[in-house]
Amino acid sequence: MARAAPFRKTLNLPKTSFPLRSKPLESAQTLNKAQVPQPYQNPILDPSEKPWRRISELPMNPESNHPDTILINRVLKDIILRSQKNMGQLTQINPLWLQEAPPSLVTLLNQLSLVAPNQPWPTTSQIDFHTQVIELFKKWREGGQVYRAAKPVPWSTKLKTILEKDQIEYRDHLWTSHFLKFPLSKISSDIHPLLNEQKAYLIVWVPAPWTIPAITGIAIKGNFSYVLAEVEGKIYIFAEGLIDHVRKILNLGEDRLLARLPGKVLTQCDTLHPLTHQTIPIIESERIPLDRGSGILSLAPGMDKADFEVSRSQNLKISCPVDEAGCFTDDCGFSPLIGKKILEQQDAIGEALRETGTFLLSEEHTYPYPYCQESGSPVVFRAIPRFYFNISSKDFKSRAIDELRRMSWRPESEKESLIEDLKGLKDPPISKPGGEGIFIPEAPEDTFASWPILVAATSSQQTSNIKNLSTDLFLENRNDGIKFLPYWLIARLVTETPRPRPLVILHGLAQSDAADSNDSYKKYFGDSGIEEWRLWIAASDLHKDFKLNSTTAVQIQGSYQKFRRTLRYLLGNLDDFSLKQHWVPYENREPVDRWILADLEKQKLILIQSYQEMSTHHVYQRLHQWISNVLSSFYLEVIKDKLYFSHHSDFKKFSAQSTLFDIVTTLILFSEPILPAMAEEAEAHLISNLHVENIGNHQSWQPNLNWRVPQDLALEIDKIRMLRGEVFKGLEMARQKKIIKHPRDAQIRITGDKDWIKFLQDHSMTWPNFFRVSQVVVTYELPEKAWASEKISGLQVEVVPAEGNSCERCRLHSTTVGKNLQYSTLCQRCSDVLTRT
Repeated sequence: MARAAPFRKTLNLPKTSFPLRSKPLESAQTLNKAQVPQPYQNPILDPSEKPWRRISELPMNPESNHPDTILINRVLKDIILRSQKNMGQLTQINPLWLQEAPPSLVTLLNQLSLVAPNQPWPTTSQIDFHTQVIELFKKWREGGQVYRAAKPVPWSTKLKTILEKDQIEYRDHLWTSHFLKFPLSKISSDIHPLLNEQKAYLIVWVPAPWTIPAITGIAIKGNFSYVLAEVEGKIYIFAEGLIDHVRKILNLGEDRLLARLPGKVLTQCDTLHPLTHQTIPIIESERIPLDRGSGILSLAPGMDKADFEVSRSQNLKISCPVDEAGCFTDDCGFSPLIGKKILEQQDAIGEALRETGTFLLSEEHTYPYPYCQESGSPVVFRAIPRFYFNISSKDFKSRAIDELRRMSWRPESEKESLIEDLKGLKDPPISKPGGEGIFIPEAPEDTFASWPILVAATSSQQTSNIKNLSTDLFLENRNDGIKFLPYWLIARLVTETPRPRPLVILHGLAQSDAADSNDSYKKYFGDSGIEEWRLWIAASDLHKDFKLNSTTAVQIQGSYQKFRRTLRYLLGNLDDFSLKQHWVPYENREPVDRWILADLEKQKLILIQSYQEMSTHHVYQRLHQWISNVLSSFYLEVIKDKLYFSHHSDFKKFSAQSTLFDIVTTLILFSEPILPAMAEEAEAHLISNLHVENIGNHQSWQPNLNWRVPQDLALEIDKIRMLRGEVFKGLEMARQKKIIKHPRDAQIRITGDKDWIKFLQDHSMTWPNFFRVSQVVVTYELPEKAWASEKISGLQVEVVPAEGNSCERCRLHSTTVGKNLQYSTLCQRCSDVLTRT
């Protein structure tokens, strides 16, 4: 605009204080949150007065996930709260008790422009939670839903604590297994005569030698066939299916095989422990392997989870002669092992068995074994008394599965997967020995921790007195949703709260290559990039993982700046506009102004539907495409001439500005759920400069029935846009051939078939504005060298230098330049504008 410098003050150029860059991070915390219902205040609502919706939260440990995943979940819920509020639907979040969040996470939550207060969740440290847990425990204990039992749990001998699944990793380790001979006792006379005549032994496979002192049972498979083989006057019993493997162990010839027995009859016998000499029962089990071992397996239910499940129905004795440091106790029954580390005593145990004459053979094999992630030490399993919730009582599990089937899911595939998980769900523990938690008077050595079933039940009980108010939505990350939703369902059944059938949406997890996940937004977007980080979340398909890298960050930053520049441009062109003095009713506006608002109304309906479906990435795509392909590249280009160069009181300028006001208020409203800081900043600018009390008084999410255009006008604009795209191709070719330097230096000579000629002639006065050139000549014939369109039949375009001189004010070429003696360097239009001023 250098040549127009002498007349720059006469132009209606955009002028705004709305910054091109977003505000610093700290200023995002000053948002006016009073306009949005506080979702965590948890009032007792009266559904008959207001149409409340409820979003329930599943229990979540802030340290159990990638911190960004927690922040993503909060932003998604924040977008829902804001969009629901804009649609006139008041929404309430029903939070479950959560563990204390790390201070760094709380700080980030406060910086994300969330509508929740600074402490966005009730926590398990509050006394109310402790009180409710104790009350629930008493109620469940009396009702038979709680029992105390010693079950083996993974234990870290270095940390001296129970380990959860996410604290365990598996490594390949070389271990030794033993084949031992256990003498039969209490042999029934009708099993087989040979067993009464000669000494008989079971060949027992012990996969983990350190469990030998804890063996309280021997397992066989009832439908297996077992063989009796004689060696040196003794009878050995093992599975026929493993005969080749066992014969190598005993160096046994085929002539030594005496008889066969069905496995089931062996359960009529007992055997003796090789070290403690205690009587051990023989029971049936389905978990006997056929590819290794002897078909007879030792059971140590106090030190092995699988053994515990096998022996549970047989009421086997639970023995765990291991202390919290992983050493054998006095209960192991063998003095040389007392006080020794159990995982370091394989050789000592083997030597003791040799001395007793029980040992037959050892085998080495490698298999994955659990290790404590933090300490790096192997895990041991110890049977520890704890309180458990009986999910099979009152048919809770099957009822929860029925409820699960009736719920709607996105994606639907997760439902069947969760049903299978729920079918296999074991009784969950509700207590933990030692450590921090809620003191249990009945068992001083135990405390209640934030176990899911307790957390879910306390929340269900807390909200059970809110009548007719059910959960409409669960929106959780995939890990927490699959992990905790079964407990929530069971808890609702236990507390007898109304059983809702909400929509369940499971979103993906955060995947970032940032070294510190707490600072991922800073790495990619800078200290002022909170809004860009929110935009990245909204732009991602929530059913997939949220992947953030340098390429994605650049794309999001470009989109954010596009949104911001567009708002800045719209606001800048409203700087001299007054709603009271310059407003033009919709029906009186220029055709192109009415068309753009009608097109915007179509986009509103799509945006509303996308928000209702919680498809924020569709909202992002629709806004970005409309701003880029319709608003910026077409409408704003078409009206630029009216805005910049016309007289400040020109009706067409007021028509365009009235339309820009409608557009900017609509964009503010529909971008506010995603970019609240930017939207509020833009609204504040409108309120300050245009003296608007509230944009809600001028615009809403409700359909605007006034924004309608006749079908013929809509078709006409569509034809103009198609024609414009083709003419631009001809202009670009002319620029490359150096016929012109810029489109305003051009004269367009254009022709087409009969219908197009008429259409071109009917709009001959408007084509320079639509094409952004100096002159347009509609003709019936062009030379053969003219550019021909492949898209529009018969359309030809010839680009030649424009006639006349360039106007120093509008920079278009015109033959009227110089005709006004007072403004000798201006065209007639610009001279008239200045004469009126």
